[in-house]
Amino acid sequence: MNLIEIRREFKYEFNSLPDFIDTTSEIHLLLWDSMCDCNNIVMNLILDKVLKESSIIVLTYKFDDYFQDCLNIVDNMEVELSVYYSVIFGIMMARTLEEELYESTSNLKRFTSLYYKMLCEKSEEI
Repeated sequence: MNLIEIRREFKYEFNSLPDFIDTTSEIHLLLWDSMCDCNNIVMNLILDKVLKESSIIVLTYKFDDYFQDCLNIVDNMEVELSVYYSVIFGIMMARTLEEELYESTSNLKRFTSLYYKMLCEKSEEI
């Protein structure tokens, strides 16, 4: 499978509504719209080149801004959203590794490491 096909697979995966999204709720549809912004940021990591750390840092901050928007839209969904993205990142890393798209795997790993580090630093500030 090449890069284009794996990106197509991920876009399909991202277009599937998670179970915790209630399609009858306007608030949840707003949440889904913000989650799509997060998903678009993540797709920037699926490349045939390793990104510079500065680029990954920029993507990490953009992702966090959109993720915080998601949390601001719906109260009490932090766990569901965190689990959703943890699973998505795990699937993406496994698939890119399986397909020998090592540059994308590296980008995803560095992104998640930086993001979780940023979250730990934020929680220490509180």
